[in-house]
Amino acid sequence: MEPNNFIPSWEAGDEEKKEVSNTLRKLRIKYDNINKVAREKERELEELKKRLEQKGDEEYKVED
Repeated sequence: MEPNNFIPSWEAGDEEKKEVSNTLRKLRIKYDNINKVAREKERELEELKKRLEQKGDEEYKVED
């Protein structure tokens, strides 16, 4: 016997909760991937800046 106040899961929003949860999970994965690429690009940029600075220092030494 079911109690009188039983609400089927589709009326309680369980399916919507699952959909929202799945969508949020997919968005989080997408965000993590984009963030990872951005961090890698930032690291590459810093490395290029260091190399450029070193090349500039080398040029000053040669000119002296």
